[in-house]
Amino acid sequence: MTSAARARDSELASAIDQLDPPSQKFVWSAALSLFTITGFFRLTYKYFDDVAHRESGTFLARLIDEATGTYAAAALFVAIVAIVWRFPLDRPGWRQRIPVHVAVMVAYSITHTTMLYVSRSIISRALGAGPYDYGYLPARYLMEFGNDAVSYLYFLALITLYRYYRTTRQRELRTAQL
Repeated sequence: MTSAARARDSELASAIDQLDPPSQKFVWSAALSLFTITGFFRLTYKYFDDVAHRESGTFLARLIDEATGTYAAAALFVAIVAIVWRFPLDRPGWRQRIPVHVAVMVAYSITHTTMLYVSRSIISRALGAGPYDYGYLPARYLMEFGNDAVSYLYFLALITLYRYYRTTRQRELRTAQL
C-alpha cells in the first residue's frame, strides 16, 4: 500500500468516526411528529378505557394528562439527542459513559415529573377544571421514575440505532467514492 493510499484510508477512517449531529429542525420536527402520534394513541387508550368502565366526564382530564406528558417528553427528547451525541454508546469507551446516562436518566425523570406537575396545575386551572391533584409529590417522583427510566432507555436505543444507521450510510457512501 502506498503512502498516499494509507493517508487516504486514514482520512476516510477519521471522517467515518466523525458523525455530525442531526439539525435542530430535523430533531424538533421528528420529535413533535412522533410524540403527537404517541400522545394521540395514549389519549385514546386511556379515554376509551374510561368509557369501557362506564366512567364519564374524563376526557378533559385525560387530554391534559396525555398532552402535558407527551409534549414534556418531546422537549426533553431533543435535549437527550444532544446528550447521546456527546456521550455515545456506539463508540469505543462506551462503558465509561454509562454513569453519565444513569445520571441523565435520573435528571430526566425529575425534570419530566416537575414539568408535569407545573404544566398540569396551570393548564387545569386555565381550562376551568379547577386545581390539579397530583397527589403526594415525593411518592409521585418515585412512581414516575419507572416509566421515565423505560422512556429514557427507549430514547437512548432509538438515537443509538439512528447513529448506527447514519454511520453505516456514511461508510457506504465513502466506500462508493473509492
